Amino acid sequence: MDAIRDSVASLSRQMKARTDDLFHLENTELWDFLQRLGRRQKIQTADRKQLNAVKAAGGLYCVDASYRRFGGAAPHYIELYQGLGLSSADAENTVRKTAAHSPLLHDTPQTDFSFAESRSKEAEARLAAIEIETAKELVEKTRGYALVMDGSLIRFQILVPKPWEELQSLCRKKHIPIIGVIEDIKTHSLGQALAAAGKTKYTHYDREILAGRLAKGEIYIPNKEISGKAERGLSTLFARFSTEPRVIGVDMDGEAEVELLFLTQVLYAITPVHGRGIPYLLDIIDKKARLEDARSAEMMKHSVDPDVWEAYFISNRDRRKL
Repeated sequence: MDAIRDSVASLSRQMKARTDDLFHLENTELWDFLQRLGRRQKIQTADRKQLNAVKAAGGLYCVDASYRRFGGAAPHYIELYQGLGLSSADAENTVRKTAAHSPLLHDTPQTDFSFAESRSKEAEARLAAIEIETAKELVEKTRGYALVMDGSLIRFQILVPKPWEELQSLCRKKHIPIIGVIEDIKTHSLGQALAAAGKTKYTHYDREILAGRLAKGEIYIPNKEISGKAERGLSTLFARFSTEPRVIGVDMDGEAEVELLFLTQVLYAITPVHGRGIPYLLDIIDKKARLEDARSAEMMKHSVDPDVWEAYFISNRDRRKL
């Protein structure tokens, strides 16, 4: 245990060095630099009249999906996917899409490239595809003001370009903007600029740079050349909606900044003041879409033929526990 403790302590020291590297910058110095890369401003929540207008148009669509994997190492596993869509005007009336997949269904064995990843790129693509499929059906069958997706919109462009274009076309015909709310921000464009200017030794992620630096109700809109999303036809900003110091990202398909700002105000209005900084609608859809481990495992136990499960999906590691 001493060796493990030493390794963890060494890691902690390295992370502390990264933290000190970033937080040695005073707010004034940091914002003097960031104002050259974008615009910081205070926003208000959408008022009752504006929220009623959104509700009258059918409310906000919201879509999320979840993934679970059962079995052993590749290719001897089963993946479950579930997409769920709902409208803020009627959260009980949902659209649900499901799928199951196993690499064993392929006639030709495939190389396993998911060793170092929780999900392979193929699994990510299937997850994105079921989200798009769910969103399309939701938009086709109900009225709505805007479509809210959980996560960055870029992943749809990269992973499932054709279905994404179909969803874009459908929403544009119905004049429905598409926005993505990003809880786990992975961009580092601001961090790259800070490091390049010699302000920091390390390249920090944007979520780390802006955490606690934006006040509640403030947003930061990076210049198009900084965000890297404009070339993909997306607008983006960072926002802080609650007492939680972390920020979220908001993407929108298109470059209508007025629309992006209005939808950001709407999201701000439906975010709990003392919550995680995420609009409550996304917390609702996350809970409804989630494939719970215990329930999913029980379902697998009763849905997969016992002989099939025994032959293909129980690993030797699992047998140690039997």
